[in-house]
Amino acid sequence: MALQGIVKGEPIVEAKLMPREGTTGVMSYKIPEGHRAMTVAVDQVSGVAGFITPGSKVDVVLTTTPPGKDEPISKIVHRNIPVLATGQVIEQKDGQPVVVPTVTLDVAPEEAERLAMSTSQGRLQMLLRRAGDEGSAATPGATITRVLTEAGGVPAAQRLVSKRPATAARPGEAKLGMSGETFNVEVWRDGSKTIETFKVRKEG
Repeated sequence: MALQGIVKGEPIVEAKLMPREGTTGVMSYKIPEGHRAMTVAVDQVSGVAGFITPGSKVDVVLTTTPPGKDEPISKIVHRNIPVLATGQVIEQKDGQPVVVPTVTLDVAPEEAERLAMSTSQGRLQMLLRRAGDEGSAATPGATITRVLTEAGGVPAAQRLVSKRPATAARPGEAKLGMSGETFNVEVWRDGSKTIETFKVRKEG
């Protein structure tokens, strides 16, 4: 197995091939130079129900209660982390063996330290990133107080209006429109059209 790309006409030398002996797998050859592979146990939900596969990139959310605080917080602590492998391990729960899904991540040494601390302090959840998305959204983290306070914020339908271009409604779809202090949602169900009108909530 080649460890590096080999172009047409190039001599094949031992340095570019996996050793014949003394290795038990290819994982150590997949890790970029200066990085480490770290395996994290997840469940089917926090592992995005099996959609995370080798080659995916994920963000990692930690839910924990900070020292000196009474309220837990969820915060993205790692962003744009490549996935090297997925698998399963057997653990004991209530005296019975259970299968626990795992995700092996490609991390820098300092990221490995933070990830190790995160796994010991709370629950981790993986966020699957869109292919090609290299962005880094700045978020303040979420507490239950913030979630409940902001629950009555900008309606989801209004956010769709501001981010997506208007298109003609088709049966079974909703058409959104803004007008001054209100916005309309045009809904088609079984060939019948209804229009719902909502007021725009102003912050402050």
